Amino acid sequence: MRQGVLALIIVILLVAGLAVGYIGGIANRQTVTTTVTNAVTTTQTISSPAVCVLNPEEGTNYFTVEVSFQGEWNATIKTYSAFETSPTYLRTTCHFPGSNTGYIYITQWNPNGEQTVVVTAGKLDSGDGNLTVSVGWGEAFRSNSTVLPYGSTTAFMSIAP
Repeated sequence: MRQGVLALIIVILLVAGLAVGYIGGIANRQTVTTTVTNAVTTTQTISSPAVCVLNPEEGTNYFTVEVSFQGEWNATIKTYSAFETSPTYLRTTCHFPGSNTGYIYITQWNPNGEQTVVVTAGKLDSGDGNLTVSVGWGEAFRSNSTVLPYGSTTAFMSIAP
């Protein structure tokens, strides 16, 4: 029973976080570019067309993704060419394994239209340490975290020109 209540609370918090992130993304309609690098990433899988980069070019605008956890983690980044996250608008999916704190940068793919970046990161161990995932554009950031063993969390940001 206690696990069911905990799961319900987590779902409620996730939905509330997604709503706040969506509203914040609409309120912060601006063009933002960030870059992500991961000090410990060993492999990466990027679908075409690639927009996820580990070593960004200077002077280029990127969404910035940060995954922080004192252990091994795996992150999946999905980009959408709309404020909706339906498969119809899916642009790119990128997968990054890493450990400790890692950064991934997402290039603009729709500079004249709406863009959404959704990041889901999961812990690869049963530890109860805090896993935090953040996505940002310029000065605006959205974050979410979990302390559950093998837990995962999602953060997203939407922008428009």
